[in-house]
Amino acid sequence: MVMLSPLEDLLDLHDGVVARAQVLLLPGESDATIRRRLRRREWVTLHPGVYLDHTGVRTWRQRA
Repeated sequence: MVMLSPLEDLLDLHDGVVARAQVLLLPGESDATIRRRLRRREWVTLHPGVYLDHTGVRTWRQRA
């Protein structure tokens, strides 16, 4: 069984979509986490303060 980090669990639960406020509530996560993932193109901005964990085509659930 693979143990996921709290951030990975949250992303899995929300189909890869996460809000800035949710990230900041997690232990060990910060604005630096968000900036780093955006800079590395691991995440993209959907709306101000809302991020998607990939750069590909969004699913219906991710758009909803």
